[in-house]
Amino acid sequence: MDYHLNLEETMKTLNILIIVSLLLFFLSSCKNTSESGDNGPAIMGKWNWVKSEGWPGSTTPEKVGYTKQIVFRIDGTYSEYRNNLLYMESDYSIVKKDIDDDNIDESIIDIQNLSFEYQIDSIQNDTLLLKILFCADCRDSEYYTKVK
Repeated sequence: MDYHLNLEETMKTLNILIIVSLLLFFLSSCKNTSESGDNGPAIMGKWNWVKSEGWPGSTTPEKVGYTKQIVFRIDGTYSEYRNNLLYMESDYSIVKKDIDDDNIDESIIDIQNLSFEYQIDSIQNDTLLLKILFCADCRDSEYYTKVK
């Protein structure tokens, strides 16, 4: 009888461990960080520019004298506002490209009216980090916060 009780307790413990392991697996795969994969839904909405970093140094809205807000709409429209006035509007798409020959496709935002592309570096905790690709006179990275 004791053997039977120990087997039942062992099975219960094993079931609990399996359930907890599966729960942890699902929770870790649902975190709010997107470094690759489908970033379309995560990027939708309004974003306020916080700062840019890279060559020839960092800059902020205070340093340049204007605010900047970018908007990604579900219909494929990109809008950019400076000091709350429409500065530019264009179509955009998110494409996958292997930009550095490492056999890993990155999420790239292709905005029709820009001479460069953005790489979605990360989206985490309502912070968006975009890297600017193929732009000789641009800063390397732009940081944005999600407008709630």
